[in-house]
Amino acid sequence: MFFRKKVVYVEKRSKSSKYINIATIISIALATIKAAYFNIISIEIAALILIGSVILLAIGSSISKIIIALVSAYVFFKSTTNGDELAFTEAFTYFIALVIVLFGFYVMFGGMSRKK
Repeated sequence: MFFRKKVVYVEKRSKSSKYINIATIISIALATIKAAYFNIISIEIAALILIGSVILLAIGSSISKIIIALVSAYVFFKSTTNGDELAFTEAFTYFIALVIVLFGFYVMFGGMSRKK
């Protein structure tokens, strides 16, 4: 009478969300293995990136997806600049500028004001 059973709603993920997570894991794994193969990052760092990305994908929050995207960008730019710090800094700076511009277009065209 005094104690009511709590009803807990579990949010189920769609099949497409699961497929996107699998594709994300594959792309991160390929980029990380490539960077480790060319000695741009060490094997230990590659293992931490892979395990961390899987944990963040399992959490599934928006912040974790942003972190995964930044780590993927880091590994991509490290591997394409062959470890050159000056070229890496320059490429990553241009990438951040591009992301800010694209986010501005997203806001201009009403991406933030849509109701779910």
